[in-house]
Amino acid sequence: MAKFPKKKLILVAGGTGGHIHPAISLSEQLLKNPKNETYFFTDKRGKKYFDQVQSKTLYQINSSSPFRKSIKEKCLFPFFILLGFIESFLIMRRISPSVIIAFGGYTSIPSCIAAYILRIPIIIHEQNAIMGRANRLLSNFAQKITLSFQDTKRIKLKHHHKIIYVGLPLREGITKYREKDFLYKIEKGFNILIIGGSQGSRTFTDIIPKAISNLPSFIRNEIKVFQNCNIGDSKKLESIYSSLNIRHEIKDFFEDMGRYISQADLIISRAGANMVIEICTIGRASILIPLSGSIDNDQYHNASFLSDKDACILYEENIVDPVFLAKKLEILFNDKSQIVHMAKQAYESNIDIENKKFIEILEKNYL
Repeated sequence: MAKFPKKKLILVAGGTGGHIHPAISLSEQLLKNPKNETYFFTDKRGKKYFDQVQSKTLYQINSSSPFRKSIKEKCLFPFFILLGFIESFLIMRRISPSVIIAFGGYTSIPSCIAAYILRIPIIIHEQNAIMGRANRLLSNFAQKITLSFQDTKRIKLKHHHKIIYVGLPLREGITKYREKDFLYKIEKGFNILIIGGSQGSRTFTDIIPKAISNLPSFIRNEIKVFQNCNIGDSKKLESIYSSLNIRHEIKDFFEDMGRYISQADLIISRAGANMVIEICTIGRASILIPLSGSIDNDQYHNASFLSDKDACILYEENIVDPVFLAKKLEILFNDKSQIVHMAKQAYESNIDIENKKFIEILEKNYL
């Protein structure tokens, strides 16, 4: 029997988990077909997210951002992009992929330019509700622009013919917790899941615990807190919640995030695209506090997707204080119909959960 050559795809994602997790999720879906073979390009910061990926399919590519504060790093930006271009060019010549799929971050720039010169088709995927700077540049080279959100902002009109809405690739560990119909109801007790992310976590390690300490004792007796935090903050949080006799579970990383979301009655979180769409997938109420000070304010636009549907409460970070937040938590605890309403609105928020269209595009045109 003839052995058909494998179809090779390169997935590029740099910097943060927000770019990398969708790339890994798409790879998992593609590899269900034994004819496909995937490779990853990432940068030094992103490499830590690939613990479960075989090293022979993972390549670290040099890149940098021109928007970092250090003058030295700004000056070295062209050098790192050139070096990343050469690395990408040589690897692609050897692999000969059918297509390159870029998920944003500045690692995508040298890799996609190399692909363009080698006449390898380029697809970019934008996770956020506003297109990032790297993807805005790469729109000029891409054959197709795939989106998580249907009304993504900052896409030039001349590129609109390239746009395809495909949703955000999610791990099976999330999608398996989506019910066929919306069935959520609040049982006895009240679980609060707090996801602060890795950046700007003061609000989540300082202000939110103080807000919970301001709740009446009868509410504190009913709640259980599940909170992720930076490793150095875990003892501080353990001490706070223990002194308040609040049941709690503190971890620097929740491995089975889908299970924690499904068990939550309320989620307090940043508004990265992955978290927003995971909330929609399972259908839960949330208070979203976007990271302030980001270049494109992408988390605010992500959160607005839900708040415009009355599916979350959106607070800008500069207005959040312990007393203010405690009052809102008390209102929600005493009127749980608001919780159920937000959860239902999130569940019905018109997000493409299965990503079938993304796979169909690849199989029809490139594989």
